[in-house]
Amino acid sequence: MNTVLRTGDRGTIELTSLRAELEGCPRDRGGRRVYSATLAERAGRYAQFRRAKGVGLSAVALELGVWESQVVRWVKRQEGAGFHEVTVVEHEPKSAVGLLAQRVGVQKPGLVIVSPRGFRLEGLTLTDLHELWGEL
Repeated sequence: MNTVLRTGDRGTIELTSLRAELEGCPRDRGGRRVYSATLAERAGRYAQFRRAKGVGLSAVALELGVWESQVVRWVKRQEGAGFHEVTVVEHEPKSAVGLLAQRVGVQKPGLVIVSPRGFRLEGLTLTDLHELWGEL
């Protein structure tokens, strides 16, 4: 049975034909499949679409018949490497202490940086951020 998924303006991706194309790719001397850039891009778009629907990359790999590490590479390539655009917003205190401090006029605690994986670095000044950036 063919599973057809709509990806909006990116067109329609048919899972069965995508999987068949992936399985039909030639192998290198080490026995690993060699995927064309076009096919890798299609597979990456499919993986992003499925991930947006809440499906894990390991399940996507099973659907496509490839290793999870390959799907991760395709998704990273789709998302682009390196830096991503961020939006700096006013820090909104979530704790009662933070709300009280804001109400009585205590100086703002500083910048908060949150990584894509949830790591938080709080209380930075612009000078701290500049020094930290210089160390990277």
